[in-house]
Amino acid sequence: MREAGVYCEIHPNDVGADFIRAFAPKGVILGGSHMSAYEESTDRAADVVFSLGVPVLGICYGMQTMAQQMGGRVEGGHTREFGYAEARARGHTRLLDGLQDFATDAGHGMLKVWMSHGDKVVEMPPGFKLMASTENCPIAGMADEQRRFYGVQFHLEVTHTAQGAAILRRFVRDICGCRGDWNMPDYVTEAVTRIRTMVGKEEVILGLSGGVDSSVAAALIHKAIGHQLTCVFVDTGLLRLNEAQQVIETFQRHMGLKLIAVDAGQRFLKELAGVADPEAKRKIIGREFVHVFQEQAALLSNARWLAQGTIYPDVIESAGAKTKKATTIKSHHNVGGLPETLHLKLLEPLRGRSSRRLLIGRRRAVRSERESSDALEVIHMNDYPDKPTRARINDSHRVYPGDGVAPLKQVITDLSNMGGTKVLSLELFNREYWKSDPLTVAKTGLEKMRKVVASV
Repeated sequence: MREAGVYCEIHPNDVGADFIRAFAPKGVILGGSHMSAYEESTDRAADVVFSLGVPVLGICYGMQTMAQQMGGRVEGGHTREFGYAEARARGHTRLLDGLQDFATDAGHGMLKVWMSHGDKVVEMPPGFKLMASTENCPIAGMADEQRRFYGVQFHLEVTHTAQGAAILRRFVRDICGCRGDWNMPDYVTEAVTRIRTMVGKEEVILGLSGGVDSSVAAALIHKAIGHQLTCVFVDTGLLRLNEAQQVIETFQRHMGLKLIAVDAGQRFLKELAGVADPEAKRKIIGREFVHVFQEQAALLSNARWLAQGTIYPDVIESAGAKTKKATTIKSHHNVGGLPETLHLKLLEPLRGRSSRRLLIGRRRAVRSERESSDALEVIHMNDYPDKPTRARINDSHRVYPGDGVAPLKQVITDLSNMGGTKVLSLELFNREYWKSDPLTVAKTGLEKMRKVVASV
């Protein structure tokens, strides 16, 4: 949605009708679930969604619960469908009109889509017409054009559905009537103002892992309150080679944050010794991280706030909806409240959002634009102009000074002087990345690399 320039928020299905009315959405998208729409104990969309008078789009389970709640029928399928499928667009609905990936010999417009379901709609609700079908799913899409209700069984949010982004854009821009004038810099300004209002002159501490979410939170809060923020970086001993030092350099040298670095690698590895289960590992890591952080927080007596990089997917994956019906995908130590012994207020500027939309380049947090003399650069972790390019050839890491395509030429020269099979790993950065689709970015990068190889 945000790539279409439309502001959106993710909320669990159990939010109340008053909340939904107060939010006053221009449209509603009903997402997925592992449950079956025909079971009495299952999660349902709030009934108010269908009486707001705004467009509604159901995706996968969202389509199934729409059908079941509005008088249709959903059944368990005899054959589960997972993976690539070809859907025939039918009925010339506003949502799919003019969108196709190819046409059959008979002239039928076809969509390349991605399926992941066992249950399926076998009877559409009154007022709906067929919008799409596949070989294994006769009702793969349905529409009530008068009420602007649409449902698709296939997943629009994955790149495997080739027209997925176009369909979502059609829904939010054309059908819901959203202007598409929302952008991330506006959000950053709003978030900074909100943080300053909440915190005032008080001090904040943040547990910095070096990962995307806490890094974005740190950059955002630092932009708002500067040296009122102290970050505690815990080196768990589980990072990549030299990554701990890179994190320290990034946040101390380049961003100017107050940073306390704790080398707790041996402590974590001792606790993890002999543990094989991934969920058990996550809980141990989370527990020890909290313990180390508590020890450091106790030394910062002036802090009144604890900042965390909690994003909404963390809450979902930790089964954090009010109903407690969500399935735990993986636990997150930053979900579920604070240890009472900390006596701190909680600051979560990213909760309900995805931090990855606040990034341009890894750990280049909350940067709206990036100046570059070349449209494409080969970069390492932090992508700063004074940092050398690093490449991994087979298992050997090499450093290449310079910027633009100059280091890449040297990489290719080294490759040409080596015998046998070579495996090259580089990170490519394009300053138009967030404005382009990934395929375009890849094509641009590969074309430039092809020209460099030819010149060598």
